[in-house]
Amino acid sequence: MIKNIAAIATAAALAAAGTIYPTTCIVTDTQNDIVTMSTAEGFLYQFEGVEDNYEGDLISCLMFNNFTPDDIRDDIILSHRYSGYTELFDKIIKVEY
Repeated sequence: MIKNIAAIATAAALAAAGTIYPTTCIVTDTQNDIVTMSTAEGFLYQFEGVEDNYEGDLISCLMFNNFTPDDIRDDIILSHRYSGYTELFDKIIKVEY
């Protein structure tokens, strides 16, 4: 129990400092069990596809800034989880062009 509390306190401190942070990505490619995904800003990350992932899927990630807060290019995915797909939002928000 004490170890769990210490881990939670450490994670909270790292999050408060911006060392770990959440982001959402969209899957752009899935080949050879490697999932490539992009942030809204266009930064690409990859992970081994343990589950079924398809282009257009949304992935919620917990990221580690690798102690370089001013350089996102070396950030590391600590965890990722499927979060739906873009068409789900069409039911909520209707965009007219």
